[in-house]
Amino acid sequence: MPNVCLLIFLYFVPAIVVSGQIFSNNPYDARLGRPFGYSPWDLRDVQSSMLPSAPAHSGPATVSADILRHPLTSKARRLLEKAMHLANLGDHAAAIQDLRQALVKEPSSAPYAHNLLGLEYIEEKQFAQARSSFEEAVRLMPGESANHSNLGFSLAIAGDLNSAEREARKALQLDTTNSRAKSLLDLLLLHKRKTAPKP
Repeated sequence: MPNVCLLIFLYFVPAIVVSGQIFSNNPYDARLGRPFGYSPWDLRDVQSSMLPSAPAHSGPATVSADILRHPLTSKARRLLEKAMHLANLGDHAAAIQDLRQALVKEPSSAPYAHNLLGLEYIEEKQFAQARSSFEEAVRLMPGESANHSNLGFSLAIAGDLNSAEREARKALQLDTTNSRAKSLLDLLLLHKRKTAPKP
């Protein structure tokens, strides 16, 4: 079991993605443009994607019900951007502290802050806290595919492979193009086949 957990950790950590909806297409914040995936290893792209830009398409924007239920205020966005900047600088402990403060100062940031907290906890190898953060993100925004794949990833690291598989399947049910969830599910199924008792 530890071998598959290590494999999953090495494969996914460089590209774990938080909810692609975190700051994009939020009807309550017209300044923001295209969607982006967040990774603590690739924050360079995040800063540029949060600048005002023209809509990516000419049709009406599609916004998930979860985003509508949890609008991101400009104050919450500023707090999250500050924490993301610290993460970009490699100061993950300070990013965690800022994200915790964001939860207190601006409770509306919770669905987004918990996902970012999970990523920062993974950076700090605090996997139990990462799992708790991702569980809370899923509880608050159950319709976001990336929330389920992030939770599945943290469950796999913890060795709870059956629950990880369930979350990866849920992520793919919500978004069939979630490549991280697909890769996670493929690895879990491969491990299951290799460890299945031989008849």
